[in-house]
Amino acid sequence: MRHLTHTAFVIACRDERGVGHHTLRAYAQDLRTFARFTNTRQLSDPLSKDDILAYHRHLHDELGAKPATIERRLVTLKSYFA
Repeated sequence: MRHLTHTAFVIACRDERGVGHHTLRAYAQDLRTFARFTNTRQLSDPLSKDDILAYHRHLHDELGAKPATIERRLVTLKSYFA
């Protein structure tokens, strides 16, 4: 998987979309969490739908994330990869 350049993404969100400080921190954390997941499982580009579903299961089953947190993390990925 390509290295997540989450710093550039977060700065772009701040500068272009006026995203608030707390949201920017959440975006950065979301991308770091996803990067750890992909590195641990040695996933590479292109990511598949199954990879994203595995990440969803990881968030729910292994990290015990709440539904709202899971949704936010997936939305962050969608924005990042768009």
